[in-house]
Amino acid sequence: MKSALDTSLLIDVREGLPRARAALSEAVAAGALLVCGAVFAELLAGGRPPDVVSRFLDDLGVEVDAATGLELWTLAGERHARYAARRRAAGVPDDRRLLLADFIVGAHGVLRADCLVTRDGGAYAAYFPELTLHRY
Repeated sequence: MKSALDTSLLIDVREGLPRARAALSEAVAAGALLVCGAVFAELLAGGRPPDVVSRFLDDLGVEVDAATGLELWTLAGERHARYAARRRAAGVPDDRRLLLADFIVGAHGVLRADCLVTRDGGAYAAYFPELTLHRY
């Protein structure tokens, strides 16, 4: 079984949150761990150099799945467009919108893994109903 990991999980593991560590342990026991390039980029955005982020992921046994194809980008873009259209139709202001990166993570989970481990499951459940979520 392949588990895709959301950035929230990795940040919480780095911060030492017990429930995040437990969720990671469960995912390790189930099989392979992977992240998409967007998760790697979000970890870099926290100010750590690439070698530190790479070492952190290596130490956890997480593979960076950088080989994504047009199918992933298409799925992410289509689902984000659906999300944006719903918000516009509802008159919701843009100050609290989800980022495209969240939709890339969701599409990656659908196409490249068996499940997504995340703390933030609401949007994934709404826009990727075919995605199996493991929330902690």
